[in-house]
Amino acid sequence: ASAGDIEYRCVYVRNDHPAQAVANVFVNIFTDPAESDITIGLGAAGLNGSETAVADEDTAPGGVSFATSDVSIGSLSATDFYGLWIERTVIAGAGSASPDTNILVLRFDDPNP
Repeated sequence: ASAGDIEYRCVYVRNDHPAQAVANVFVNIFTDPAESDITIGLGAAGLNGSETAVADEDTAPGGVSFATSDVSIGSLSATDFYGLWIERTVIAGAGSASPDTNILVLRFDDPNP
């Protein structure tokens, strides 16, 4: 990545339970950016919507605001889902292998406390 690079990926957060809802769903970022960093943004299609495909991994999705901190999805009823975009930035001059650590953690309130 001698010139640096920005790439985008879409994943979906889904409540796979057939009957229970979950509340206060958050995606947390834990990062130790030596040569790359990540930011995340909620999908523009909203709850239970399918995100619009981008031309390639170098094309930013439209209507998505990326954040460097936690992102709140809210509540997900049974089988609900929400798109989540990941923006990965590799700094110019980064090596081909580095010990970068970028972790996404999904957390929510226990529906059966």
